[in-house]
Amino acid sequence: MTEKELRDKVNGLLDKNMVKGYSKTAGRHFHYTKPSPFSYPFQFFWDTCFHAYILTALNRADMAKRHLQSLFCLQKEDGFVGHMIYWNNTLPKRYTDIFQSKPGLKWKLFKTHMSALLQPPLVAQAVQKVVMASNDLEFLKEMLPNLKKFYNWIALNRDFEGQGMISIISPIESGIDWKPSFDEVVNFPPGKADWRLFVKVIGIDFRNFLNNYNDKKIYEKGYFIVKEVGFNTIYAQNLLALHQLCKKVSDPDAPIYKTRYNQTVKSILEVMYDKETAAFYDVHGKDHKKIKVLTPTVFFPTVIKDIPTDISQKVLQNHFFNKNEFDVRYPQCY
Repeated sequence: MTEKELRDKVNGLLDKNMVKGYSKTAGRHFHYTKPSPFSYPFQFFWDTCFHAYILTALNRADMAKRHLQSLFCLQKEDGFVGHMIYWNNTLPKRYTDIFQSKPGLKWKLFKTHMSALLQPPLVAQAVQKVVMASNDLEFLKEMLPNLKKFYNWIALNRDFEGQGMISIISPIESGIDWKPSFDEVVNFPPGKADWRLFVKVIGIDFRNFLNNYNDKKIYEKGYFIVKEVGFNTIYAQNLLALHQLCKKVSDPDAPIYKTRYNQTVKSILEVMYDKETAAFYDVHGKDHKKIKVLTPTVFFPTVIKDIPTDISQKVLQNHFFNKNEFDVRYPQCY
């Protein structure tokens, strides 16, 4: 297959799954690409960011802009943006996903609305990618207030200890819903996953639902408070991207996001890195207990430019190039 043939196939697939329209109840136009035409027909947060990357690489930056603008159409006044937007398609495919929305929505649950969960906050890098490709500073100026409000919400509501580390309150927020390291937290025994694991994860969402997704209450109860390596790596990378975007238009808040980036990187090293095994692990609870389960996210922080080179090399050498772990004959799907 030639590069042109590959590009044509990708363009065709994106166009086939693309959705645009108008929500009367929200009073907003929307434009996004379905991650899956049947299983996942809604607008998902980080899928939209990935689609923006792909569209930009296909020289379709204008289309990427529409996707990102649509993503922020329902942003709350406090800055929150949910991991799913139900545009004119209000019932989830899996009815238990209703527990991922606030019960306070009541009848509004059956109109265009957002979920109450996060997804890895990749959007600053997505906007940066589009701006770099298009040099559209007007688009940047339009998006920047929304980005700042969103990342400010995360810092205010999910950095519970004020150390720059973001906690997720459901496995779904990691973007890796059935990640093996969560088994210990939900008290699922080692072994093959089955219906019991599904029930335990849905139980977490149900308890969050009963607490009306009040982050302070959820933190106090502590049934699922996880600082996940992948989420926090992406958070750090995007704080740096937001700092750079602010600098590009001389926004005075640029230093705020650089300071937060520095704090997050410092905490990733101090809290998640394990010297003995040379790996970055998820931690859970208020005492930051390391979950020493090897998953691909043990490598994620090595992409952060301020992680010391010697640490990155140890992680890769001990695990990525280890034939008993990740250095396998065929690529691993995860």
